[in-house]
Amino acid sequence: FRDFRVSVTKKTIDPIPFILSAAVVVTTFLISKYTLGFITHVADETSYLFQGKILASGHLWISPPAVPEAFAVDHIMMINLKWCSVYPLGWPLLLSIGWFLGSPWIVNPIVTGVAALGVYRLATRLYDRKTGRLACALFCVSPFVLMTGSGSMSHMAALCASTWCLAELIAAFQSRQKKHLILAGLFAGFALITRP
Repeated sequence: FRDFRVSVTKKTIDPIPFILSAAVVVTTFLISKYTLGFITHVADETSYLFQGKILASGHLWISPPAVPEAFAVDHIMMINLKWCSVYPLGWPLLLSIGWFLGSPWIVNPIVTGVAALGVYRLATRLYDRKTGRLACALFCVSPFVLMTGSGSMSHMAALCASTWCLAELIAAFQSRQKKHLILAGLFAGFALITRP
């Protein structure tokens, strides 16, 4: 009998994207705290945070105040005894987790870190680990990413969901496994309810 040797290649977890992801979470949080001051700078952010706080209270909307004119803000509507944001619920749903924990300002930095991991996964699926590391590193030092990940706009959440959707579609094509298609569908759905 021949001696057959089976070589088993063990997939190791690459620590580099996790280090980069953690670094971008810390960086965007510090920018949010020290540069943006944990305050909104665009009416859209106010609307998203307002709706997130409403969702954290367990409601889809709340009753308008006694003097609605005194609380009129862009992108927040008061119609038929309903006071809520005009935007879809995807991003406010994530912000509601932050409100529930007492810190909505940490949500976007965490989403930015998850997006960085998505960029790594996508680039690794399309090319190789070295390209994935480079793509992740470039993503994490992009001024657009750092500023967008520091505010309260929905851009990063949509980017994160879309990137993971593409990565899972590529994984489904390469492995022919349905679980990747299901994940891709979930990410696509979340991207759609975040920024249609």
